[in-house]
Amino acid sequence: MKVTDEKALVKQELIWDLVEKRPLKYQYKVFVQKFLTTGSPGDAAELSGFTRGYGYCLLQKPEINAAIQEFLESDEFVMDRGERFRWWTAVTRGMVPGFDSRARLKASELLAKAAGDFDDAVKIQINNLQQNTGPTLDMTKLTDEQLTQMYAILDSVDDG
Repeated sequence: MKVTDEKALVKQELIWDLVEKRPLKYQYKVFVQKFLTTGSPGDAAELSGFTRGYGYCLLQKPEINAAIQEFLESDEFVMDRGERFRWWTAVTRGMVPGFDSRARLKASELLAKAAGDFDDAVKIQINNLQQNTGPTLDMTKLTDEQLTQMYAILDSVDDG
C-alpha cells in the first residue's frame, strides 16, 4: 500500500469518527463521509446508495450541512505540507483535469516558492550587495588629523 493510500484511509477514518458522533441516519453519515472524501455531491450520493442527482438535495439538509461544516472547520481539514506539494505537483503535471496552462504554471510557481527554489537567488543578491558596499565610515566623527591622513592615502592610490 502506498503512503498516499494510507493517508487517504486515515483521512476517511477521521471523517468517519467525526460523522459517526452526529445524530444522522446511517446512509446520511455515509453520504457526508463520501462527500468530504470526493468533493462531489453526485459521486457521494451514488456511493451512499442515492441517485446521483439527489446529492445536491442532501447538501441542503441542515443536519448534513452542519456535519460537513463541522469537519471543514476542524484541524483535520487543513492540508499539511506534503498534501500541498502533491496537489501542486499533480496540477503542474496536468494530472488534475480542469486546469489550463496558466493555472498549471501558477501551481508550478507555488510549488517552487514553497520548496525555496527562489531563496538562493535572493541570498546571492544580498551577498553581492554586502560585498560591494563594504563597511561604511562616518566621516563627521573624524578629527582633522585623521582626515588629512585619509586624503593622503587616497591621493597616493589615485597617483599609483
